[in-house]
Amino acid sequence: MKKDAYYFPHDSNARNDEKILFLRSKFGLQGYGMYWVLIELMHESQNSWLSIALVQGIAHQYGMDKEQIEAFLELCFEIDLFVQEDGKYTSIRVLRNKDVREEKKTLRSKAGKIGMASRWNNNVITEDNTPITEYNKGKEIKGKEIKVKEINIPFDVFWVDYDKKVGDRIKLSKKWDNLSDEERIKAIEHIKVYKLAVEDKQFRKNPETYLNNKSWNDEIINRTFATGNTSEQRIDRLKNWVNS
Repeated sequence: MKKDAYYFPHDSNARNDEKILFLRSKFGLQGYGMYWVLIELMHESQNSWLSIALVQGIAHQYGMDKEQIEAFLELCFEIDLFVQEDGKYTSIRVLRNKDVREEKKTLRSKAGKIGMASRWNNNVITEDNTPITEYNKGKEIKGKEIKVKEINIPFDVFWVDYDKKVGDRIKLSKKWDNLSDEERIKAIEHIKVYKLAVEDKQFRKNPETYLNNKSWNDEIINRTFATGNTSEQRIDRLKNWVNS
C-alpha cells in the first residue's frame, strides 16, 4: 500500500445494507465491486467529487461498458447511494469521512506541538515545528499568522441535503462557515424535518434566506391538510349544513 494511501472505514456488514442489496439485485457482485471502486476514487480525489463526463475512462480501466457505468450511476442516484451536482457526483459518507480525517489530523498536529513545547521547556513552536529558543529568538520569519477555521460539517453536506441549489454558492459557503458548530448541527437536523413538511422544493426558503434567518430555530408547521379537510369536502359539508 502506498504511503499516501488514505484509510477509510468499511463496515463488515455493508453487503447487507438494503440499498446495497438492491444494487446487487440489479448488477450482481460486479456492481458491488464497482461501488467500492468509486468510493475509493472519491476518497483519492482532492475535492471528493468525480466527473460524470469521464466515466468512459473508468469503464475502460475496469473492463466495463460505458453504458453499464451510466446505468449503474443512475441507480445509485435514484436510491441515494450517491448525489450529483453540476455534472459531478460523490457520496455524503465520503465527505464526512474526509472531514473526520482532517479533524483528527489537526488534533494530532496540536498534540505534537504540545509535546514538542514540553520537550523544549515550553518554548513557542512555529508552524513548521521549529522551536523558538533564546538562541534563535528574533530570527524566525515574520509574517501574518494564518489561522484556518475548523468546520465540523462541510458546506457540501448542507448544499446537498437542503436540495434547493439557488444563490451564490461561494457567498453561501462563507455564511455556512461563519456559523458555530452547534448551529451547523441544528441546521442539518432541522432540514430533515423541514423537507418532509415542505416536500415541493419551490416552496422552500432559498438557502440564503434560510441561513440569514437562522431558520433552524423556527417551528415546523406541517402544511398538509388533514384527512377530510380538502376544499371540496369543506364545500360539501357546508351544502349539507345549509340543506339540513
